[in-house]
Amino acid sequence: MLKFLTTKLRFKMKRKITSLLTVVLVLTMSLSFQSCSEDQEIGYTLAGTWEGNLGIEYEYDNQRYQSVYSEVYFENDPFRYTSGDGYWIDYYRDYGWGRNYIANHITWKVRNQVIYIHFVEENSNIEIGNYRLDDDYFTGVIYLDGRSARFSLKHTSSPNWNNYVFGYDGFYDYGWAKSDGPANPVSAPRRHLGNPDEIAK
Repeated sequence: MLKFLTTKLRFKMKRKITSLLTVVLVLTMSLSFQSCSEDQEIGYTLAGTWEGNLGIEYEYDNQRYQSVYSEVYFENDPFRYTSGDGYWIDYYRDYGWGRNYIANHITWKVRNQVIYIHFVEENSNIEIGNYRLDDDYFTGVIYLDGRSARFSLKHTSSPNWNNYVFGYDGFYDYGWAKSDGPANPVSAPRRHLGNPDEIAK
């Protein structure tokens, strides 16, 4: 009788432990799927072209130039919505090179609701967080080199991206051409966050 009760008690304990492990596993998977699902939703909504002021500055030939607005295009990876590529164009009113814009190809990904963007030609990175995103507006905070700035973009139609020269080919005034490199060597342009009034507290 005692042996029977001991065996029964062990069986009950095993069932309880198995049930507890099952609950933990289900909760873990549920949180994983929820995070993945949120990232996919963000990536899906992000797709398309956004226009507005991102507070970007360029440092070039020892001078700083403030952009007047930017256009950013996000295209989803066809196999998943949490990453992709696209274009980033910053436009300038006063500029020290041969075009009124600087164009970059980008790659991007969403991980744990943070948007990570890599500028291909510049080989630099930014992050976007604390944002609100819907079909029409995209507002939040951009992070670069330990600084942050608020931005506000609206969904717009895409221009013809083939009309742009990407990377340093646009810097003809200083000889940045594909064929022979810089004729008048200057340091490569550097991206900064601009107006201190825009800096997020």
